[in-house]
Amino acid sequence: MTMGKIFNGAKPNQLPQLFVEPVRMAVNLKSAELVGYQPPLLLLGASDEIYRTIP
Repeated sequence: MTMGKIFNGAKPNQLPQLFVEPVRMAVNLKSAELVGYQPPLLLLGASDEIYRTIP
């Protein structure tokens, strides 16, 4: 859609730009242990970061 506007004469700096940061997931295993939660392997596999201690 944006490229179409540029091809039709719009200047790139006049178009709205939106940057959406990708969703990330982190799991803290020590916190999970303290509250009695065992995260399933599927959740751990989908996590971007896994922490083993509480910083």
